[in-house]
Amino acid sequence: MSRTHGSLVWATFYGIFVAAVAIHASIGVRNILNEWSPLNARGIDIFVILFGLALALLGFRAIAALVLA
Repeated sequence: MSRTHGSLVWATFYGIFVAAVAIHASIGVRNILNEWSPLNARGIDIFVILFGLALALLGFRAIAALVLA
């Protein structure tokens, strides 16, 4: 924890990782829902966008807690 506190380098590294995970997971969930869900394409798209935003929000909050704490 002491190496990440106040470090812009670590915050940037973790931020890039969080963004990549949010995008990657959203694409995967979208593909799964296309195959298995009775939802139409618009409903799936809306769900996946909200899912990706939620992942990003949680990830960036965790970064803020880790780096700014």
